[in-house]
Amino acid sequence: SKRKESQDQIKKISRLYETISQVNLATLKERDEQGLLQKVCDISVTYGKFRMAWVGLIDNEKKVVKPVAVSGEGSDYLHDLNIFINDPLNGKGPTARSIKEDSWIVFNDLENNVDFLPWRKNALEKGYRSSGAFPMHLNGSVVGNLNVYAVEPYFFDEEEIHLMQDMVDNISFALDKMAQAIHKKEAEDALQKKNVHFRALIDAQSDLIWMKDVEGVYLSCNPTFERFFGAKEKEIIGKTDYDFVDKALADFFREKDKVAMMAEGPSINEEEISYADDGHKALLETIKVPMYDDDDNVIGVLGVGRDITERKQHERYTSL
Repeated sequence: SKRKESQDQIKKISRLYETISQVNLATLKERDEQGLLQKVCDISVTYGKFRMAWVGLIDNEKKVVKPVAVSGEGSDYLHDLNIFINDPLNGKGPTARSIKEDSWIVFNDLENNVDFLPWRKNALEKGYRSSGAFPMHLNGSVVGNLNVYAVEPYFFDEEEIHLMQDMVDNISFALDKMAQAIHKKEAEDALQKKNVHFRALIDAQSDLIWMKDVEGVYLSCNPTFERFFGAKEKEIIGKTDYDFVDKALADFFREKDKVAMMAEGPSINEEEISYADDGHKALLETIKVPMYDDDDNVIGVLGVGRDITERKQHERYTSL
């Protein structure tokens, strides 16, 4: 009767809305792609009441759709399922077509649909009577799809199709976010690795090396520079020259910093210093270059001081 049909339709829509709600929760909770895709299949069966659900991803090299997550009754249906996207025979099924056409594809009568012939016998034995394939995207490109199978023929009407595709679009959005997070983590790890290598290189140098911000506050320095101030890097960071040397020398350093930050290239000068750790004096050739942010704003100065004491003494000796 029409009343029963209406009640059945309400039940069907209600379970799809519950499925969407649960999938949306999963996209917030799951932190990896495989976990999310498996959860989507489980939810589709548990809440959507589909007989079976699976996610296939494209193997671009072999042009085949590979199942990566599955849930429900008759999941062994996938064991012998070979879906070659461009195959003239099994490329006509809903899975391959939804990928090629970047669109949902629904077969509402598996028993009589001629394009489903390669899988018909096995599907009917599992109790599948209608199926739908809904494309998933990553960065705007089709990467696979969600495939669901219902025990009722003609399960999918326009409303169910739109609800299912909206749900899969939400999954695609979550996959994008996951991919972005992975890319960010990889970039951060690579940067950290570079920083570790760079820091090891800096620490191994016999030259004094340091960085200051535009106000002359120390940001970092190497062990050779620590000897100059007689303090560890952690005690130097956040302080200025005025905390370690007399005002006249600190003023000299500050003036040279300002010159360097105004220059378009390296600024070079000579300066005599006394090491705080053992009191010995040294003549340095100091090279300072401005540091910039991504918007080309000056954010500080990098300094390298090379001990040229012996070189100068040799030059004076040979000039006699």
